[in-house]
Amino acid sequence: MSYFRFLRTAKQRRSGSMRWAIRMTLIVLFANHAYSEATPIVLYASEYPPFYASHLAQQGVISDIVVTAFARTNLSVHVEFLPFRRGLTQIQEGRADGMFALWYSNERAQQLWFSDAIESNEIVLLRRIDDVRTMDPHNLHGLRIGNVRGYLPPDVILQQNIRLNEVSLDSQLLMMLAHNRLDAIIIDRWVANHLITTQMPELLGQVVAIEPPLERKAMHVVFSKTRSHSLALRDQFNDALQQLRDEGIIADILRRHGFEHDLVTMAAEKRQNVHPHQVNALP
Repeated sequence: MSYFRFLRTAKQRRSGSMRWAIRMTLIVLFANHAYSEATPIVLYASEYPPFYASHLAQQGVISDIVVTAFARTNLSVHVEFLPFRRGLTQIQEGRADGMFALWYSNERAQQLWFSDAIESNEIVLLRRIDDVRTMDPHNLHGLRIGNVRGYLPPDVILQQNIRLNEVSLDSQLLMMLAHNRLDAIIIDRWVANHLITTQMPELLGQVVAIEPPLERKAMHVVFSKTRSHSLALRDQFNDALQQLRDEGIIADILRRHGFEHDLVTMAAEKRQNVHPHQVNALP
């Protein structure tokens, strides 16, 4: 190849690369404009109060955080509530932009982009406050432990290879605990708070969480890898989420939704002088 032909070919390559970069930039800008001005992004969620549910104010605290974060990027959000399994299958097939709030797994990460953590589930072992036995979460053999069917128990439970009493709903677990049909139950701290407040006020002050939590599980928004704009959406959301955290807005949202009144812990503190060994069963 002659020197001049080489230069001409190099210029053509640079020109083609520049045109490609400009075209991709315009596509991204047009996509953002289309989402913000015409069609909102669609996110799936299941019914999981108090974190997210169609009947809650702002559709729950996690919904509020997610929508507020996307508003920072000039994107509007439509949340569609579906059963968890159905929503997850559809998002893996790319039928919507994303879904919240999922726990991370290597298997899911093969098909989904995971956002930074929004908040965390605190999985605790809940017991009756009048039960004077010392319960060690690392040695639960011989005790009747309840769990919701389909919920993966924390590692500390799985390692003991004990038989769990499984039911369909968290509310069933609480009722069985209250009626002494179970010795302890595995439940999210804030789910327990919500159920006691809204459905079972008679249990207020009657149950207590063994501290520390069995497990903390980060909650994420996931985005379908089958959609070309998903990674950009994920990155925009992460940037906005960090801004909200730095500015104290997430803390304000949590307070507004009542996530500063932990009734389970308050009950333990109130009764601490009566049964001090029950509040922190672990050394």
